[in-house]
Amino acid sequence: MDTQKIGRFRVDAVVEVAGPTRPTWLLPAATPEALAPHRDWLVPHFLDGEGRLRQSVHAFVVRTPDLTVVVEYGESIPEIANALRENITRRIEGMTGLTVTEVNIAVNDLYFPGDEAAAEPARVE
Repeated sequence: MDTQKIGRFRVDAVVEVAGPTRPTWLLPAATPEALAPHRDWLVPHFLDGEGRLRQSVHAFVVRTPDLTVVVEYGESIPEIANALRENITRRIEGMTGLTVTEVNIAVNDLYFPGDEAAAEPARVE
């Protein structure tokens, strides 16, 4: 997990790798013959040396002293921010009876797959 700190915010990039599995398990058309012309750029990030699919799930955990938000990789940050803003407004107004005039949400950092440093091999002492 890669962590960045920006002011009061902490953003953790979470990457979970599963597999390797047969590519046809997830993508039926991904036969060895179909993948052969693309092997040079698929290995090692998407296929292992034996041609098995490497799967991964990417998410972000955004923490402040008051709130933590996880944004899955590929989701629309503006849509999530708007939904979050509406939810916070509705809940505060419902709990207090007050009118919320604004909820400010700042995105301070973005993480993209491939930005992470190469993982060091595990060591046993």
